[in-house]
Parts: sequence; C-alpha cells; structure tokens
Amino acid sequence: MKTRQQIESIARSKKKMRTTLILLGVFVILLAGAIVASVIIKNKMSGSGSTGGSTTPPEIIEGEDIYRNNAIAYPLVDDKNITRITVNNSTLKDGYFTLYRSEATDNDFLFAYMDDGEIKVYYPSICDEDSSFKYSDLYAFETNDGYGTIHRITYLTSALETAYFGERIPLSTDEAERTEQLKEYGFDENTTTITFDYKDAGGATHSRKIVIGDKLVTGAGYYFMIDDRPYVYSSLSSYYEYAMRGFYSYVKTSIIAAGLAQDSTLEPIYTPEFTHWVTELCDTAGTLVPEKSDVIVSANLFVPIDPAKYLDDPSGYAEFINGYDYSGESEMTIDLSSDSVDKVIKGAVVGKGIGKYYDIKDTAAERDDAIIFTIISDTDQSHGLALDGKDSVKYSYKIVEIESIIGDGDDITKAGTPVGTNDLIKVAYYYSIDGKSQGPMLAHAVIDLTSTALPADAVSALRASSIGKLSTPIELEIGYDRTNAHTVNYTAKITQIIEIENQDGKAVKQIAEDSVVSFRYQLIIDGVLDDEEYIGIVDLKKPEDEFETKLKEMIIGKTTSYVTLTLEIGPQYFEVFKSFSTYEISEIKYFITKKEIVSFSFLSYSERDPFYGDSIYENKTDDYLLYGLNYNVCYQILQMIGGITDNTSTSSGLAGTEIVSIGITPEKLYELGLYKHRLYFELPRNLVAIDSGDDETLDDYTYYEKLGFTLYIGDIQDDGTRIVASDLYDVIVKADSSTFFFLEESFVDLWARKNMLMTDVEFMQHIKIELALDDFVGSYDLDILHQLSYLTNTGLQIGGNPPESYSDTFDRIKVNVTPSGECTPTLLTQLIEENDRNYYSLEELYEYTVTDPNKQYEYFPDSLGTTYFKEFILSMFYVDFEDDVDKAEQDFAIEQCKMLMKFSIKIDTDKDGDDTDENYYTYEFYRTADRRVVVRLYEEDENGNMLQSKAVSDFYISTYGFKKIVNNFIHLMNGEEFDLESGYDF
Repeated sequence: MKTRQQIESIARSKKKMRTTLILLGVFVILLAGAIVASVIIKNKMSGSGSTGGSTTPPEIIEGEDIYRNNAIAYPLVDDKNITRITVNNSTLKDGYFTLYRSEATDNDFLFAYMDDGEIKVYYPSICDEDSSFKYSDLYAFETNDGYGTIHRITYLTSALETAYFGERIPLSTDEAERTEQLKEYGFDENTTTITFDYKDAGGATHSRKIVIGDKLVTGAGYYFMIDDRPYVYSSLSSYYEYAMRGFYSYVKTSIIAAGLAQDSTLEPIYTPEFTHWVTELCDTAGTLVPEKSDVIVSANLFVPIDPAKYLDDPSGYAEFINGYDYSGESEMTIDLSSDSVDKVIKGAVVGKGIGKYYDIKDTAAERDDAIIFTIISDTDQSHGLALDGKDSVKYSYKIVEIESIIGDGDDITKAGTPVGTNDLIKVAYYYSIDGKSQGPMLAHAVIDLTSTALPADAVSALRASSIGKLSTPIELEIGYDRTNAHTVNYTAKITQIIEIENQDGKAVKQIAEDSVVSFRYQLIIDGVLDDEEYIGIVDLKKPEDEFETKLKEMIIGKTTSYVTLTLEIGPQYFEVFKSFSTYEISEIKYFITKKEIVSFSFLSYSERDPFYGDSIYENKTDDYLLYGLNYNVCYQILQMIGGITDNTSTSSGLAGTEIVSIGITPEKLYELGLYKHRLYFELPRNLVAIDSGDDETLDDYTYYEKLGFTLYIGDIQDDGTRIVASDLYDVIVKADSSTFFFLEESFVDLWARKNMLMTDVEFMQHIKIELALDDFVGSYDLDILHQLSYLTNTGLQIGGNPPESYSDTFDRIKVNVTPSGECTPTLLTQLIEENDRNYYSLEELYEYTVTDPNKQYEYFPDSLGTTYFKEFILSMFYVDFEDDVDKAEQDFAIEQCKMLMKFSIKIDTDKDGDDTDENYYTYEFYRTADRRVVVRLYEEDENGNMLQSKAVSDFYISTYGFKKIVNNFIHLMNGEEFDLESGYDF
C-alpha cells in the first residue's frame, strides 16, 4: 500500500510527463506545419504554366479521383485515419489551433490552441482526475443542422475526407496575372489554411494542405487550393465553413458544471459541499495584505532537481545543470484563508504592501528586495533512504554554498549574512551514496542544524559560515541507519468497507478469500490523523505486500459497513537533507477578501439526525450556524448547478451561451471582472447504494469519490449575462444572469429556513427555560448528554469504544432536568422531592409514567423520554416566522409587554464536543395587544450579556404557535404523551 506522498508523487510525475510530451509534440507539429505552409505558398506565387482566367471542366487529372460520381480533389481519406488537423485563420483571436488523435483520449481528437503566443493543450482537470469522463464529452454539437447530435469536429473531418469540387481553375504562370487571379478568388489575404495528416491502408503517414479563399457566389461553397497544385478549385461542399470558425466553437459551452450522473436521479443533487462567497478586490498600491485573503503575486517558483535523475538521463536534464527547475515569472494565487497554508507563506506575505519589489532587470543586490520564502518537504520521496535489505547506507556530502537562511517569513538571502544561531539553512552541495558519486549536477537541500545525525564539527563550521559561496567546501559523512535517519511512521485507519465484489466483478454481501474489496481510509502520520480521506482497493486473492496480507486477515467475513480498524503501514526513512520549493515574489499585484454568504454539505442518511427527516443539508455558514437551511432553495439551486433538468433522468449541465476564453489565469479573472462572486461546489462521481437489508429502512447513499470545482462569477453585463469561469473545465463563458439569481440574496432572506428553532438536536448541549405565565411559572435547566451508540448485529451498544463491526451509528441522547426557584408543581418536581434529588432524567420520568414495555421500545433506539423531548423541540422547529418586527415595535414589546418565556440554548457550533467554549442563543417571547407574540433572538456572551453584532432581526410568531410550545413543555415535565397540535390556553 502506497503512502500519501507516494501517491501524490506518482500522480504529479505522470501528469507532468504526459503534459510535457503532449506540448512538445504539438509544438513540433505546428512549427513544421507552419514552415511547410510558408514554402508551398511561395512556390505557388512564383509558379509558371497556363495563361490563367479560363476554366476547365472537372475531368479528372493526376492526384484527383471520382467518388460517388463526383470529382474530388484528392483520393478519399477515411476520417478515422486522420491523425492531425491544424487550422490557421488569422482573422480570429482563436483561429489557430490543432486537433490531433491521442491514445490518452481513446484516439479522440485532443485540442491544442494558441494563447498569447503560446501553444497550450486543452486538457482540463476533469479529464485527468476522472477516468470515466471521456474527452469527447467536451466536444460542441452543431445545433443548427436539424440533428443537434453531431459534433462540429465531425463536420470538419467530413470536409477533409471528400474534397468535392465543381470547377478547376488553372493559375497563370505570369506572376502579375497570377497575383490578380489569387486576389480575385480571395487568396491575397485573410485566408484560412488547413493542414492535416492521415494514414493510408499500409499505415504510412501523409500530409495535405488546403488553403481556403472567398465564398462562392452561390454561397454554397468556397474556393480552395490543394498542396502545391497550380489550380483554384470551387468546392461543392459548404463544410469548409467549419474551418472558418475559431477554436472556441469546437468546445461545448454547457460545461460550467456538467452533471455527471451515474445514478441519474440522485447523484448531482447529493452534492457533498457548496459554498458561496462575495469577494472584494483591492489593488491600491501600498495597501497591506490581510490574513484572511487571496493574494495574487507575480512570482518565480524553483525546485531542486534530484541529481540521480540527471545521472539516469543527462540529456533530459541538461537545461537544469545548476540543479534547479525554474517555472519562470508568472501570476500565482495564494489562499491565505486556508488552514492548510503553511505559516511560512503567511509570514512572508501577510502585512506586505501591494506593489513591485524588484524588476527582472534588477541587479542581484536589488533582487534582495524580493519576497523569498521556502516551503520544506518533510517527507519527499526523492530523499527517501533505501534501507530495505540492509542495515545502513553512507552519504558523503560536500557543501559548496550557503544559499539562504530560512525563518517563519522571508528567507534571508543577502550575501555575507552570518548563519550564527539560525537553525534552518539552504545549501548547495555534491554528494555520493556508498561511494558512488551522484554526478556533476549541484544538489540543493534545507538542513536543520539541530539534527543529531549531523556531525558536530560540520554543524560548527556551518554556523561559522555566511551566505554565499564557501571559500573552503564543508565536507561531512553520515552513515544513515534506522536510529539516526529521519523517521516518519504511517498507520492506516480503515473507516468503511464500501464495496465487495467477486473475481467476475459481481457484487457480493460478505468478504471471502478471493474478494475484491473497496475501502475508505485515512492516514495517521506520526500519530496525527490526516484530514484527507482515500479510497483503497485490495484483491484478496493476490495481496501485494505485508499490509494487504494483514488487512485480509482483519476483514475476512465482514460485510459492507462502517468499521474502525487500524493497521500499521510501518516507518519510512529519510535523509536529514530535506527537499523544498522556493518562491521568489517580484510583485504583489492585488488581493481578494471574501465574505461567506452560505456554506453547507450534504448528509447521507446515516449521518442525519433521524428525527429531522429534512435535515439533508448541514449548515456550516460562518455567523449563521444557528439557522437551519431552506430545503427547497438548496434543492433548486443544486438541481440547476448539478446539471439536472426537470426530467431528472437527464443530465444537462449548467450551460453557457458562448465561450469567452479557454484557460483561466489570475490575469484573465482580473481583466474580465470575475473577482465578484465565488462558488465552490462538489459533485460525487459515483454513488454507492448500501443496502440496509430491511424494507422498512432507507438505503444509505454516500459519495464514493468527489469532484470539486470553483466558479468565478462577474457582475451582470449590459446584455443580461454574467461571465463565469469554471476551473474544473478551465473555461470562461457567458451565462444567462437569471441562472444565478441567488448571488445577490443574503443568507437570512434566501437560504435560512423560516422556522423558529433552527438547529438539530445532535448539536444541542444545554437548555435553560424560564416560564412566567399567569398560572405556570418556573426555571429549568436541561443537560443534554450525547451518547454515540452503535447498531450491531446483536442490538444497540450505547456509548463505549466502537465495536469491530457495526452497520450504523446513532446519537442516543439523555436529558437530565434540574428545576430551580419557585416552580409550578409537576410530576417531575414531585419525583425529585420524593427521591431527594436535584435532577431527574426524562428517560426515568417516562419509564415511571409509561409502564407498557412494548410502548417503551416503540421508538427504539431512542428512549421514550428522548422521543418526547424531541417532540417538544419539534414543536418549536415547526413554528414559522410570520412578520419581521421593526425597531419601534421591538422597543414597545420590550418596554411595555410581558415576557412570557425565555428559552436559551447552547449549541456545539464548532462540533468539538466541549460546551465550555460555547455561548447561549436566547429567545425571549413577549405578548402583544394584537394577540401575537414577539420573539427576540440574540447571542449571549459568557456573562449573559447580549452580543449586538450577533443579534437577529426580531420576528412575530402566531399565538397558537406559542401555545403549542408551552403545552408540550408542560406535558414533558409531567411525563405525558402529547399531541403536537394541542395548545395551552393562557
């Protein structure tokens, strides 16, 4: 089983290698095509022959052919054998592009296009990350042909397959006359050139060039020229029209967020994550970069090359002879609001002002003003030690330069600065392994001078050195073994058995000796659980290593279920010379601040509080965690973005009206004003139905893998559209602004569920209730104890450590009630007094009043007391807002009206299980003259003071709604079953 670092390293290397090869191949092809085209055109212009001007009937001459009783300018070319097409139309900004067959895309055509003078391959991340997504899904259909199902590429290849012509017009050998002829037929300027390669029946490759001139007078075709022939042909086909179009026309516009429905009815709606931010751009020179922002910089990234790779292939790494791979100056975005951003990055840019720090033409001394910071890789595979099969390995180092001193912010790079007491330094060196030199390429690494593996004399020499080339190299040897190497321990935490198949790929219910098992796991790295989740697949018939063998022993006989299994992967060993990435920032261009409007995630059936059937979406919105979400609004918007039409069996995708640009860069986002709104959205690629095995229990739907992307959205344009960029598809399009109606709405106005109590029971920790009615008073504290319980084959395990195997988890809460002060007598107060106790649990209360055991287990795994507590909460949950209360009405209610009830609730907003770091949310109920009830809602600090910044607009509820709440609470304190529709008369 590979570690996370191995997985990431393989993914990066494969992607980089493939992209590099594709780009290199396309560049050579396009460059060669351009040269050939230039030579051929020159030959045509200087040719000799007939006098020109006359026409000849289309009798077939050498190089031409007959197909279906029509003349064609060259023998039939099967479009399946066309391997490359290059279109050069200088009149369009996107008129220079190449389509070429690629094995990586199942021999579908891959797109390469020109962007700012650079040839780029259109290979959006969705194609890299999702093997089920075909590249041809990106192809635009022709919508004006009466079919709407044929790709535009097909029309272009059809035009090249059969070059039908009606007339063949000889060109004059006189240069002046020939020039006039070419001008007459539209070949003097603004022509479109098509070059294409194809294979014959024997597999040999051939090339042709077609130059397209003016449209025929009939409008049904074009004049065109073939290769170096001294003729102008008149086309009988209008398909050359497709060469007149730009690259964008071949890319489907409905790819802002295509629905990827495996389960076409359910999948796109069950999105794991959704967040909308309103953003604000600041580009004022000198403004300091704040912590929670995205900062856009112009920077150069350079990373060290492993000299061992140079030894393997010197020619491939000749350009990296100094040991660094430089990305070159480009714009980069650094998300400072992300918790995963290294503190070094934050230290380097937070608090720095917008502006230029150096120019590329500056001297080395002036470049010291650059913002330079280094991110150290603690566990890079290029520095892994090959200790398998041997006890030690000897590394000999020869350090020739101190490059910088590294801190929590900028690197110190000024020549002559002494290392002194600093611990982290970047060095350039040569080295050998067990006496074998690693070649002439300089290596680069970060050294922690506190490492005990370093010889003391070498550490002293390094601390006495200064930044710059060393007059005398510092040499040292380290004999690495398992005691002094940098060790990282990996453990896999298996959390779920997802799918079980036999060797034929058919689903089975129980894991056998030869099963193929998919499982979900996390990595524990040096005792710290990593947040990221992974999917693993193991073929138990042929385990590949010790880890898979041990895993097989642990899971034989298990079914698809949630599990808690920990399995040691073992330690991995690394040099103390660590690899790194260094960023050299020449300019801070601008920064973006974000305000979160809404953030929520989908909860699978097993994750929801079963009592609230509509709690499908968990609210995670900053400052609004008290609120539940409006299910209908969430569903409508996710349905649209997720790519579902009214007929939910059809996956449509969020469509644009036209493509503005291919390729997303900070520069394009800035120019097009796309730093206005930002949406992050995830789609599950696959849904796995986990059969409950019980007709009365819903199946569980959960995402097997997820597909996340960001939309950058601008303001409404004069034509009623918004410009939208999708990073998943690397495309910028125009889209109807009505599609994004929700962008201008606030959380409370659109997304909030318009009922009074807006949180689920699972997040409640403590409730305080004070009642001051005419004939019922009292103060009550309700402690809510959450007991995570596990549904196993033998029943419900309440609390404790997770069992080895379980099918579901359940929050089986216990509620302890403590009355205080003067309380109107209830059965609960009577039992407390009789038993000389301070509190009584609702579970005990209802066991006292309801003695029928069948009734007690009617709501299992909830207790009857828990059930009726939830019924009471539900009576608040279903009370809707009626109207907002303005300031005058609010003041009147507080000053003149009687407060009937105060309800305070402590919610575990950060979900850490600790109630000492949470505030109370308090509802105050006031009775008004028109028999309605004013509700005041606010947050209290730890001293019980109202936090004005957290106050919510007051609102009215109906008197009947309030009566139901009171009625149900009184019944609850008497251990009585109650009807949600009954009201207490006051």
